[in-house]
Amino acid sequence: MEWINFRHLYSFWMVSQTKNFTAAAKKMMVAQSAVSDQVSQLEGYLGEKLFIRSTRRLELTDSGIHLLNYADIIFENSKEINSFIKDGKYPSEAKKLNIGIVGGVSRNFVYRVLQSFIEQHSETTINVITGSFNELTSSLKKFELDMLITLELPKKKDLDEFTYQKIGHSKLILAGPKPLVSSIESKRRKKAIEIYKFSHPYETEILNNIIKPSIGVDPLLRLTTDDIPLLRFFCHSKDGLVLIPKIGVLEDIQKGRLSFIELKKCPEINIYGVFSKKGTHQKRVSEFLRDIHAVDV
Repeated sequence: MEWINFRHLYSFWMVSQTKNFTAAAKKMMVAQSAVSDQVSQLEGYLGEKLFIRSTRRLELTDSGIHLLNYADIIFENSKEINSFIKDGKYPSEAKKLNIGIVGGVSRNFVYRVLQSFIEQHSETTINVITGSFNELTSSLKKFELDMLITLELPKKKDLDEFTYQKIGHSKLILAGPKPLVSSIESKRRKKAIEIYKFSHPYETEILNNIIKPSIGVDPLLRLTTDDIPLLRFFCHSKDGLVLIPKIGVLEDIQKGRLSFIELKKCPEINIYGVFSKKGTHQKRVSEFLRDIHAVDV
């Protein structure tokens, strides 16, 4: 694969800044002929003219204008790299935090965690991306993300590269309309009941071993999903109960719109922050993990 010679690109960038080959050469402390040669070689490599040369002035061609946009980004970033490496100062980009949210994590949980951080860090912009665990892990490996919020732990083969921290947990409950929950708790209901179930990484024989003893009637599994907003809709139907992390319907319970049944010996849902052990993002992630309020419901 061929690469642009960055020394040649730098000469082009300096000429673009000064609008003059002689002035650029003076700033670079090299001969004008060297600058001219490097720009000419860059034009030869690209197969495009970058400047319109005349006796009166020097102007960029359309190709030169496009290339200058890239050169500006490259050499501005180089200044930030120097600042970080030599002075230990984080560049302005460090004020951004890129977080991946894996499906199955309650958006209520995410909101509470992010809000607690935002209140303390007005200078930080958070970029949130959603996706599957594998998709976001791939982005994490390429340093496109700083951290994942997920229900899954990194695979054993990735533990040399990633680490994690528990940032919250939530009980699994059976939620539904008050009349339906009341009929079950009073043991008035005798017929089987439909169950809409949250899918999570710690599947067990939950229907017969945990749910049936808790409700006293046969559970009929009708749907499994990791989409908590979808499950909230089913919570308000009159047809069945929903197995869901309590954090996902907390406001509905607090406002009296839903009732719930506690489940004994049911695994809790743990929420983790997963991040790379390497990279300049570590300070940002450490601040985030330090300053958020864990959500335990």
